Amino acid sequence: MSTIGHLSNGIAHHLNNPLSGINMCTDILLNELEKAKECTHSGEFKSQLSRLKATSQHLESVMKGLFSISRISNPEKSPTALNKLMELILRKTAEQLEPLSIQLIKELSPTAPMILGNPAQLEVAFMNLISNALDATPKGGTLTVKTEHLANENKVGVTITDTGSGINGKDLPHLFDPYFILNIRPSTKCTGLELALTQLTIQSHGGTIEADSVEGRGTTFKVELPVYNETVGAGFKPAPTLPGKMQL
Repeated sequence: MSTIGHLSNGIAHHLNNPLSGINMCTDILLNELEKAKECTHSGEFKSQLSRLKATSQHLESVMKGLFSISRISNPEKSPTALNKLMELILRKTAEQLEPLSIQLIKELSPTAPMILGNPAQLEVAFMNLISNALDATPKGGTLTVKTEHLANENKVGVTITDTGSGINGKDLPHLFDPYFILNIRPSTKCTGLELALTQLTIQSHGGTIEADSVEGRGTTFKVELPVYNETVGAGFKPAPTLPGKMQL
């Protein structure tokens, strides 16, 4: 994992500077074309430059993904209360989605023990899953977020379920491919890079992630993370969090 991180970081560094130069030159040329409106072919030139700009911006997002891999590959970890982290994420989600009529159902287990994790990376990972779920969920739909203590496996489970459009069975095996593009809805597309980084984050924490979906009915992402061993059998009692519903 660390080798992949070093390699991706090196590739990103080598490509980032020339890519920034392309972006800067494209911006300069577009600005000059705006000033020279009398140019016979200015419309065609502007169209081609705009396409170049869009392509370079896409490559920039790829570079950010490569930088992220280098950070994810060897995260600093500390004892983390997963319920507390999920509460924080859901509060941020509620603030963003207040205008939408989507019902958020929380089922956070009061017995969920702590995990050993990097809170910042896990927050990004779970936000990615929730954002994808909300992109797929129409107004009036439901988003359910659940945590549970899988005592027999010494793990903590997190499931995120939406009542959205679902995923075609042919697309499901490619969901975590870095550059797979998923058409969630006619106006919404999801690139696999964010989901691939989410999978890498979960795996770097010793966990697993899988998706189950029925087209036209919705999708469930299931994450399992190992329990922080020092909390098991040591009288650890997480702060109780009662299941509840929130109308957004």
